[in-house]
Order: sequence, then structure tokens, then C-alpha cells
Amino acid sequence: RSNLGRRIRRTESLLRLITNQIEEERALANERTRQRMARMRTGRSVARSGDARLRACRLCF
Repeated sequence: RSNLGRRIRRTESLLRLITNQIEEERALANERTRQRMARMRTGRSVARSGDARLRACRLCF
């Protein structure tokens, strides 16, 4: 009796496992990028509001 079927199933299962890990890593990388971009956006909006406040103060004098 041949072990070919069992070996093929094992190989396919390993390939599915690797593919799933790659998908999870990609999802984690996307999430990290999304969070970094969100932090950058909030930093820019804070800087913009600070600039507007400075311009308003200059107009007062």
C-alpha cells in the first residue's frame, strides 16, 4: 500500500498552514501601517491647530 496520499495530504496541510501564517502577517503589517498613519494624521492636525493659534496671537498684537 502506498503512502502517497498521506504524504500529499500532509504537504497540502503544511502549505495551507504557511499560507495562513502569511495572511496573518500581512494583516498585522496592514494594521501597524494603519495605526502609524493615524498617529501621523493626528500629529499633523495638532500642528495645524497650533499654527492657527500662533497666527491668531500675532494678529492680536
